Amino acid sequence: MNEKRLKTIFKNYVAKFDQITYVPHEEIYKWEIAHDFKPLLDDALASPAEEFLEKMKQAVTLATNLLSNQYELPGGAICEYIKREPEYMRQLLIELFSDDGGDLEARQSRIDHFSSECNQLKSRFFPNSYKFEIGQRAVMVLLGLYDPENNYLYKPMQANEFADCVEFYDDFGPSTHFKLPVYYRMCDELVAAIRADKELIEKHNSIYDCPRKPLHEDKNLHLFAFDIIYSGANYHLYNDIEYSHISSKERKEYLDNCEKAEKLADAVDKARTDLELFEEAIAFYSGILHVGANVKHKLWGDGTVIQYKDSSASGSILVAFPKYPEGKPFEAAKSVVSGFLRPVAEGVDEANEKYRAVINKGGEQLRHALKNAEDALRPYEKFLS
Repeated sequence: MNEKRLKTIFKNYVAKFDQITYVPHEEIYKWEIAHDFKPLLDDALASPAEEFLEKMKQAVTLATNLLSNQYELPGGAICEYIKREPEYMRQLLIELFSDDGGDLEARQSRIDHFSSECNQLKSRFFPNSYKFEIGQRAVMVLLGLYDPENNYLYKPMQANEFADCVEFYDDFGPSTHFKLPVYYRMCDELVAAIRADKELIEKHNSIYDCPRKPLHEDKNLHLFAFDIIYSGANYHLYNDIEYSHISSKERKEYLDNCEKAEKLADAVDKARTDLELFEEAIAFYSGILHVGANVKHKLWGDGTVIQYKDSSASGSILVAFPKYPEGKPFEAAKSVVSGFLRPVAEGVDEANEKYRAVINKGGEQLRHALKNAEDALRPYEKFLS
């Protein structure tokens, strides 16, 4: 995200805080609704059949301002479906709000399933009423009010405008093909920036000083993040920021760079792992080829290490044989993995299998490979998620 633009948005939000939060816009209602929504919904879902509909009406009526608009009436739709298929709708809602352990892909699947099943009921009972469509936005409102600590509210126009303004190039997609992990990542990045702004946090915390109604505590600042996203477009927080809408070409280029960055990061990890494995190998072979260690040579038979020297490659040793008591020089580790020398020690075959590739490359080559990989990644580090 563009940090400079975020700071400008925060500054503008602080300047308009009273108007946004209280009179005339009263956006504080989101915290008020979130405080009461879950208890009402849980009570409805646990209620006997004859009370289910009326209690669900209370819950969705509380959330009407966030759920409904001039084109959609999802709260009313849910109540109409409950009239006709009460126990099926109860089960769908219970499944929607079930714990997924933070698996956002699974959560998106549950959103899709709830939306699809409700829209099948619409086709059966209200085939000509487009206002009874239940889509991504409406279901995210239900989740965001029911469990704000683990979910974010969503409005398409405001979310896309915010993404363009702060240069969040990843694509969370349209409501029909939504990528929940991407949208939540954008919101998570916004929350991190909020936490770093002391003045903004102080302003937000002030809503709890003398609230007119009980407020949701919003420990994870998820409601606050949505408030900033929503206010940006609706209350002109972007007016003094020059920005353009991200084109499909720019978005593709960004995503291509992200993919390349991931591959380059993998290459750095591989190079670093290889170098660490090489250093581990040197420690192992120096341990079994110490002065006095017994070895066997393919041609010269039994020998004894009489000298060991470290080097940037794989160490060098001098081995005395009956025929050559003054000693013959060998590259320590390479001579073992190649089979010329056989140390009289345990675990040699397994070690040779494990370390052969890195020993054959050598420390200098591996260090050079790591440097090249790090240099290649550096221009793309900003694209890493």
